[in-house]
Amino acid sequence: MQDTDFLTVEDHFELFIDGLNTHDLKGYRGCKHTRTETAYKGRNFLVYKMVDGKPVELDRIVVNDFSACDEYGASTSLVSLTTKQTLTVGYAPMRVFDYPLFVWIPLHSKLRWATTQQAMHKGSLGFPLNVRTRSRFGLRETHVTYMETGHSFGTEFNQACAE
Repeated sequence: MQDTDFLTVEDHFELFIDGLNTHDLKGYRGCKHTRTETAYKGRNFLVYKMVDGKPVELDRIVVNDFSACDEYGASTSLVSLTTKQTLTVGYAPMRVFDYPLFVWIPLHSKLRWATTQQAMHKGSLGFPLNVRTRSRFGLRETHVTYMETGHSFGTEFNQACAE
């Protein structure tokens, strides 16, 4: 196989978009803001909405793992602490449970493994996770469901959040 036989990243991703069911495609298209967050095992993402000027936590999503293979590429599993459901996420945008949010691993990614001098053989693997929401002009818009890292949520609302 020559390089010219491979799809461009854009064409490859569009095939994933084309494979979404009608409900998810409409939801995906209704979300306009995509950003990349660093994910790692144990990282918390808070799902919340603003109600009466205050954040109301709907769920806490925890990154459970990261895996990769030649045949299927990379994936991660996310666990809802509210429902205890698990979602396996790969390169295709996936709705985060029943929330109007989508996540996926970028087709071209950079992995980072970090450790401390005291634990040279036990580290933390970081990988990119794309998060798509309706908006993110500010983290306090009404009618928007957010999925933010514990750090971002804590900074925005002056609350301590476990990561």
